[in-house]
This record gives sequence, structure tokens and C-alpha cells, in this order.
Amino acid sequence: MNVELVDIGSNLTHESFSRDLAEVISQAAAAGVTRQVVTGADLESSAAAAALAAAHPSVLWSTAGVHPHRAAGFGPAAELEDCLALGLCIGITGWVCDERRGTHLREVVPRIPAERLMVETDAPYLLPRDLEPAPKSRRNEPKYMVHVARAVAAIRQESFETLAASTTRNAVEFFRLGLRDS
Repeated sequence: MNVELVDIGSNLTHESFSRDLAEVISQAAAAGVTRQVVTGADLESSAAAAALAAAHPSVLWSTAGVHPHRAAGFGPAAELEDCLALGLCIGITGWVCDERRGTHLREVVPRIPAERLMVETDAPYLLPRDLEPAPKSRRNEPKYMVHVARAVAAIRQESFETLAASTTRNAVEFFRLGLRDS
């Protein structure tokens, strides 16, 4: 398989990765996840994400932000239309692989224009519920990005290769992943 994926949301600063981070990054690359955006969810984790990205140039990038803990208050179709009207890109997580809680996502994923869609694992959270075999640790990792991307492609009724190419292109352009400041 010669596809390339970008995980736009991996929480590699999470303590569960402290012992095997190099292996996690290596296994993700072997699975085709060649670049990752490390999530900063508050001041402390944003600084840690930036430091981690600086230590792994051309493999890791980072974001700085505040986690939207109020996500349950949105209704994930009207909200989509509002976000698309604002010109925003939409990131889909492994939540789409949960037959109990991901139903609303599966309904709206086909409505997202290909040029605005990105995918993420949200590692170590949101291990795809339908992943077989599930890891004993129950920890989500960037290498499972392929599983999430395959699920999104199936929902959109497009090939995995087409989805991988478009979401990777979107992430590279949006996050400027090919560029590093000198």
C-alpha cells in the first residue's frame, strides 16, 4: 500500500506515550501516517506539543488551543452547515467507528466537501470501537489512522486511496506541513 496519511489530531504529549513515543511515531510512519499534528489543548500541553514537534521536524507539527469540552451541546448536521458556511475545514475522528455514538457523524460525513475534509485519530483517546483485534492497552495510536480513514472512505463511498490523497492534501495545505520556519 503506497498511501500517505496525515493525522491532524494526535495527543502525543499524553503520559501514555511517555515510554514508547519513538516506537509509536515509527509504527505510524510504517502504517503510512507520515506526518502528525500534535494537539495542544491548554497552555501547558500547547507548549509541550510545540517542543515535541521541534524535536521531530518534518514528521510532527503542533497546534495551540483550548479543547472544546462543550461539544455535546452541538447538533455534530446544523453545526456542520454553519462551519462549512464559515469556510472551515472539518476533522473526523475515530468516533465515526462507534456504532453506538457515531451515528450522527456517519450521517453528515458524506455532506462534507472533499476539499474541506481531514481525518484524525485523537490518540490516545477514541480508540475505534470496531478495531479488530483491539489492543490490550485500549490506547489509540496514530497507526490506527488507516482504520479511521478506511471507515470514512466507506461512509463516503469512495476509495481509500482517493480519501487518503484528498485529506492528506488538505492537511498539508491547511497546516503548511511541508514548510518550516527557519
